[in-house]
Amino acid sequence: QTAVVELTKENRLTPGGVVLTKIDDQSGEVLQGAVFELQNREGETLQTGLTTGEDGKLAIDGLAPGAYQLVETQAPTGYELDATPIEFEIERSQTAVVELTKENRLTPGGVVLTKIDDQSGEVLQGAVFELQNRE
Repeated sequence: QTAVVELTKENRLTPGGVVLTKIDDQSGEVLQGAVFELQNREGETLQTGLTTGEDGKLAIDGLAPGAYQLVETQAPTGYELDATPIEFEIERSQTAVVELTKENRLTPGGVVLTKIDDQSGEVLQGAVFELQNRE
């Protein structure tokens, strides 16, 4: 008589990863200090406080296959916040890390000049100024 042995083996899905690089939209320089949150495609928050380092990169490992998005919650100092979701997908059996790049625009500045009389302190009308760079 032959006995039957029944075995069960579970396979685990290979987790994936993503690397986001944050850069200046004009110079291409990497930007430190951008803060993101990881969400599923429905917008539910999975991780918060994900910050780009000195190399401008943010890396997340151990992601199960599925659709995700990164949303900027705080721009680097001096830059405009862009909360447009950056969508990406981790595929089954994917071994390569998903690489993303996101640009930021500098926040435009402004100048207000007021010409005053050095004796009376009164505002002088009609003064014309020319704005120049340092060069």
